[in-house]
Amino acid sequence: MANFVDGASAFDVELVDNWAILSTPGPFDRLDPEAWNRRVAAVNAILAKVDQWARWRDDRVTNSTDSGSQTATEVAPEGRRLRGGSGVQGCLLGLLGIIVVGAIIFLPFLLPAILESL
Repeated sequence: MANFVDGASAFDVELVDNWAILSTPGPFDRLDPEAWNRRVAAVNAILAKVDQWARWRDDRVTNSTDSGSQTATEVAPEGRRLRGGSGVQGCLLGLLGIIVVGAIIFLPFLLPAILESL
């Protein structure tokens, strides 16, 4: 991890699914050899971490095979990513929120007209 931090310290590193995105706040000088050396060092550090992650196994997976081997894609239910989507409850909660916010915004304008008509 120290090599990763040292090699990629000049960059913002974002890991999204199967992508590793390196970015810098300033412009990239393509003619500067030191800028290229920093990028190569960062990529090498990330590749070293990827090699290490490829050997990772989830100890919580129970395997029924005699060999006890585990494939790289097996993850215990406790470690899996949350399901996407909010379902019916989320939609109803969002609709209720829109109604409440709409009432707060428009009630001061509509209240005088409603009271005048009574």
